[in-house]
Amino acid sequence: MNMNLIPAAFILGGFLLAAVISERSLRDINETQQGRLLKGTATLRKIHLVGVPLLLLLPYFFPIIFWPGLTGYFACATLIVAKRIQKLELPRKLQKMQIASVASLAIGSAAGWIASTIV
Repeated sequence: MNMNLIPAAFILGGFLLAAVISERSLRDINETQQGRLLKGTATLRKIHLVGVPLLLLLPYFFPIIFWPGLTGYFACATLIVAKRIQKLELPRKLQKMQIASVASLAIGSAAGWIASTIV
């Protein structure tokens, strides 16, 4: 196996885990709660529309800061989601699972960063 694929596998694993956690948390709530969640995180989704493509361009122009930038971006996203979701009137389990979903992205990118320094 190519050693350069190991860091990418960590970040892809983080994305996969985030998708599974997010879908699982949305399965047991009603439409009103889903609407509140979508409304509360709308700004973050707009930021992702700009931020993620910029992060994908980082390796071409500034390869040395790709992994720290990706990790910092998702760590900040986790903090923003945590603050916004806690303000919404949602079940505590849903709040925790949504925060864990975004946190898994930060953990996956941090693991990729560590793996890229070792490889």
